[in-house]
Amino acid sequence: MLPFVMLAYNSSVQESTGVTPAIAMLGRELRLPLDVQIGNPPGSEAQGLPDYIRDTRERIDRVHDLARDHLKTQQRRQKYLHDRHAKQSRFCPNDCV
Repeated sequence: MLPFVMLAYNSSVQESTGVTPAIAMLGRELRLPLDVQIGNPPGSEAQGLPDYIRDTRERIDRVHDLARDHLKTQQRRQKYLHDRHAKQSRFCPNDCV
């Protein structure tokens, strides 16, 4: 059961980053068993290892930049939602806290 839960989690877009954990870590979506059976989409050619590594690194860097920007936006949103109802506490010397 746990592998299915982990697959669902790693394939779900996270609200805070705007991307799936799989894309953030691997630079691509996970390949599901059905994807393996169907095969590669037409027009996708195999590339050499150096090109694959370079392309994957660039893709991961772009995803990390996107996730970082999305996370900053979500942090500002969470701060706004918190600050709407927050009350400032005043403390004086010798107050019990």
